[in-house]
Amino acid sequence: MLLLFSLFFVTLAKIISMNKPELIPNPDGTWTLDYPIRPLRPSAVAETERVESLARSALKRCPWDFGASSMLSDLLAEREEVEEACQVRFDALQRALELINDEDIVVDWNDRQCRNMIELMGQSAVDHFWIQDFEMCAAICETTLEADPEDHTGLVPYMLYSYVLIEDWESFDERLMDLDPRSIHYELLESIRDFDNGVKTEVRIDAATRQFIEPVCQQIPEWSNLLQVK
Repeated sequence: MLLLFSLFFVTLAKIISMNKPELIPNPDGTWTLDYPIRPLRPSAVAETERVESLARSALKRCPWDFGASSMLSDLLAEREEVEEACQVRFDALQRALELINDEDIVVDWNDRQCRNMIELMGQSAVDHFWIQDFEMCAAICETTLEADPEDHTGLVPYMLYSYVLIEDWESFDERLMDLDPRSIHYELLESIRDFDNGVKTEVRIDAATRQFIEPVCQQIPEWSNLLQVK
């Protein structure tokens, strides 16, 4: 009986591995995901109550189905099942890293599965930012931005704040130019650097920005006292 179970799981693992997609190069230098089986299509889900069942089934069949991961993550988030939603995104991140094993690969944002993959990677980076695992957040941001240098998911501020909080000032200085100097985050990051050098600068921000940087404020409460929320 034990042998039969072992053979079953070995066979299942082989079947799943056969469903692993490949990254195919495009003429413009980007890469697209090519699946040996058809991944789950959001438009194919007509009834809301069927979403979870279909998404979980699709992921059992093909763990690299980033569309299914995105659907399941969104559903769990809507139900405020935060921990499992974060785990789904992290699992998707790990699957993405299995595919993006070359730092020169830039994926095609117009490819739906590639876009879902990048979005899930970015969401996982934000998850780690909010649990204050800033080293992991920075690492995920770096990897995601290598695959999506146009930063469609807005990760640069998260990466820069993470560099500050892990005191990686060399990387901070190298990547600060990736942020628009007109951005409020640029002003805030300059303020943090000034604070680190003993210069206190007040910055006026809105409530949404204050919420964005909440993990930073928890780590540097003295600096956060300089912020003036409009």
